Amino acid sequence: MHRCRMLDHMIRPSPRPPLLATCAGALLLPLAAGGDGDHDRLRSALARDELVSMRSIFDWITQRYDGRIVEVELEDDDGLLVYEVDLLTAEGQKIEFEFDARDGALIAVKGRAIPTPRAP
Repeated sequence: MHRCRMLDHMIRPSPRPPLLATCAGALLLPLAAGGDGDHDRLRSALARDELVSMRSIFDWITQRYDGRIVEVELEDDDGLLVYEVDLLTAEGQKIEFEFDARDGALIAVKGRAIPTPRAP
């Protein structure tokens, strides 16, 4: 599992969430330290721009849901590169979104009392 974690105070819900480039750069640092196949595969995908931008994922979420993005992870899930994004709603509920990192397709939405998304 490879992660890029963003703390609650680092990202604010806005049309253009800050520190997206920082998170992408942070992914490169731990990957460069490793040498196994997973690290090489993730580093290579990032270098070749094969992954959709986190900004587009954040925009998709913030256009449909109110809340605060509190965590982002990029994981290699049995060969599928997945962005996992946690949103904390105003009511204190955590919603976890999973997206295919290569094409941005929504894979899953998990959580309790998930609100109906609004139209973008």
